[in-house]
Amino acid sequence: MSYWLTTHWPRPQDTPASEPYADVWVKDGQLKVIRKLAAGDMIFIYESKSGPLPLRHNPDGSTYKAPKAAGKEGIVALVRVAHPAEQPPDSVEAQYDNGQTMWWRYRAPTEPVNSGGFIPRTVFLPLIGQNPAYTLRGFGENHSGVKQLTARQFTALRNMYEASADRKDRKRVESNTRGGQFGGLGGEGDVHRDLKERIAADPSAVLGEDGLSLYKVEFPFNCTGDRIDVVLRDKDKRFVAVEVEVECDRNHLAGALQCMKYRAMLAYYFERPLKEVRCILAAHKIASEVNARCAAFEIETIMVARPISPNTVAAFLPSAVQPLLASRGPTL
Repeated sequence: MSYWLTTHWPRPQDTPASEPYADVWVKDGQLKVIRKLAAGDMIFIYESKSGPLPLRHNPDGSTYKAPKAAGKEGIVALVRVAHPAEQPPDSVEAQYDNGQTMWWRYRAPTEPVNSGGFIPRTVFLPLIGQNPAYTLRGFGENHSGVKQLTARQFTALRNMYEASADRKDRKRVESNTRGGQFGGLGGEGDVHRDLKERIAADPSAVLGEDGLSLYKVEFPFNCTGDRIDVVLRDKDKRFVAVEVEVECDRNHLAGALQCMKYRAMLAYYFERPLKEVRCILAAHKIASEVNARCAAFEIETIMVARPISPNTVAAFLPSAVQPLLASRGPTL
């Protein structure tokens, strides 16, 4: 895996807040640079303070300038390369509002990882050996806007970026105190509670994914009264909403619908693109029809085996062995 930093100009003012920062682009003549990016590489995106935008076209063929958002002048997102660079079929020269004609010919598509943090330009530049006064004009290999980072530089930036995201997330959670009242747990059954507590105690082992860690059990939304059974963070620090059910037969709807709702609520609450939030439906049994339908809506499904009790094991053992099993204690 390699690590990179790329630059983006500010986005149009009408860009939806839910649209993630994405992709690495280079101009015509820079294919040699972008070809070095491989699937799985990690990339920080820097947004400049200002920059040109392509002219937009009216139905009659005339052009106009799109209003610009103010650039943040710092690292605004961490993304992962989805697959190697290519020239999109619609890649052509375009006129920009500064009078220039440019051809951003090659694109390496990315998937979002974390857009919750921020590192100002003057803070991160010294970490990569640059003067804090540098504006990043002509940045990168062959002035491409793309620069490879060392593993040490990337780790330092990632630690700083994730610490920034965590601070903002904590402030949101601490302010989650107004409006609405919580009901009780609605008669939660023993089997449901046991599965929820097992997931919270050791999410990586129970759900079979390295890097999962507990964020909160019964995550509350005071304004609506909703509670998510378990909220986790994955190895990329993405939020993972876990809806716990006991069994999901072929007609089951509630758990999947809760997953979709909670994923959207976490994305809105923590101001993350929807693609940066995951949701998992976890149960002891999930019908194949539910698995297929969930997959179509980006809901992950995981079946968790029920714990085996000594009584269950004893029922299959010869009667002469059962007293020996009982003498070893109540659990295996």
